[in-house]
Amino acid sequence: MYSLIAKHAYTYNSQGLHVKVKGLTESQENAITSILDNMVLVEGGTFIMGNTPEMNDYLTEQDSLSCNAHKVELSNFYISKYEVTQKQWKAFMSIENRCLEENNNGDTAMDMLSWEDAVAFTDTLIRMTGLNFSLPTEAQWEYAARGGNRSHGYIFSGENEDPDRVGWTSTESLDKAEKVGCKRSNELGLYDMTGNVSEWCKDYYDVLHTTTSGNIGSLRDYCVAKLCKKYGVKTIMHCRYGCITEDIQSAGLVGRLLRMSMNEFDQIWVLDSRSYNTLKGMENLMDKVYLTPNSIDVNEKMNPTPKDYKRVAFIGNLYPTKGLYELVSACTRTDVRLDVIGPGSDAVVANVKTIAGEKLDKTIFIHGRLPNPEAVKFMHEVDIVALPTYYPWEAFPISIIEAMSLTKMVISCPRAAVKDMLTDLDGKPCGMLVAPKSSDAIVDAINWCQTHKEKADEMCHKAYEKVYTCYRKEVVYDLYRSLYAKLV
Repeated sequence: MYSLIAKHAYTYNSQGLHVKVKGLTESQENAITSILDNMVLVEGGTFIMGNTPEMNDYLTEQDSLSCNAHKVELSNFYISKYEVTQKQWKAFMSIENRCLEENNNGDTAMDMLSWEDAVAFTDTLIRMTGLNFSLPTEAQWEYAARGGNRSHGYIFSGENEDPDRVGWTSTESLDKAEKVGCKRSNELGLYDMTGNVSEWCKDYYDVLHTTTSGNIGSLRDYCVAKLCKKYGVKTIMHCRYGCITEDIQSAGLVGRLLRMSMNEFDQIWVLDSRSYNTLKGMENLMDKVYLTPNSIDVNEKMNPTPKDYKRVAFIGNLYPTKGLYELVSACTRTDVRLDVIGPGSDAVVANVKTIAGEKLDKTIFIHGRLPNPEAVKFMHEVDIVALPTYYPWEAFPISIIEAMSLTKMVISCPRAAVKDMLTDLDGKPCGMLVAPKSSDAIVDAINWCQTHKEKADEMCHKAYEKVYTCYRKEVVYDLYRSLYAKLV
């Protein structure tokens, strides 16, 4: 079945013996005694959880993809050195429709249980004893199986060569549960952490943080929020798309699903002030809406070098609704070099080439998808990053704040969060906002930068200050932590 965990040491008296619990039958008293007397303290620590390199020879391709290694930090906890036995199960739970082994005095591990069965057992122990029992979390179980802070880095729990020394690996044994504690223990004195029966875990989450792109996905969001509410888990809906205002006010299915799902969440995070103000104006949502921008690492100081505004880059997916065609058309009418960087369909690339005309490969260059270092190199070299987007789901383009962090001029449209991004700390423009679908407006913006270089440079400096103050990773993470703290 599984190993049990008692989370707090108050289940033991000063002599290290279990606390006597009144009102139990003799079999229940014996069962609880055997559980408590065999609890092992696992001292907390940090470990790498998941599929670590020494396990590679024993993993399927799917296993290797399903559980990436990551660092986990745990506090002290107690865990039983043995799996729950049939005798312990019988003392507290119904044995109806259970195939139990009557040999070896009931010390066979309890098998053939669902997760709901396992939780019901721990809930029963809590109710009848008042002690704080639980299933281990997956991280607690794996840490204990690996040997905790006494780990020797074994492949199997307590063994590096022959798994049969610590677990049941024969074909016959794999078909049935065996008596607990017959094989060698691991570094912590825990038995059967490799083999015998499957181990149920009960992971607990204080907060579920889900991102959404709206539309029909709101139905999923609603179901998840309802389930979390049932089990007392707080929820955050992180809206990462730019047409929230339109959707929430829609009378159609999308609008109804969005309103229904938002009502179920404890917090709603949005990326732009327009969405924020819309939701704040709704009585049932106003107290749980928060403005949470995207963030980036700011690794460079402000670049004060004057610009001539002769080089422009488009960096992103090559969608027509990103204003790509209008930008290319504008650059055929100005004395700038344009570098178009990003993946796109053959049809879109063909259209770009047609619009570029005789300037293709002379002043207008199409590079396709580039490795990130090369794309970053282009962003360093240009003076202007242009994203005149009217893409319906545009939300908070990372390319814009990346350009701002490099003290570049940004030309874009007032879509979703873009207007917020290109407004400095004093409420003035720190980038060029142009009308959507207008190559003339883009031409005017480029010409203005070239004829007002000092003012344009100052706007770039203000853009850097805006990113450093509002969108730097450390700043946004502190905001996230404060919002989590409101829930926990």
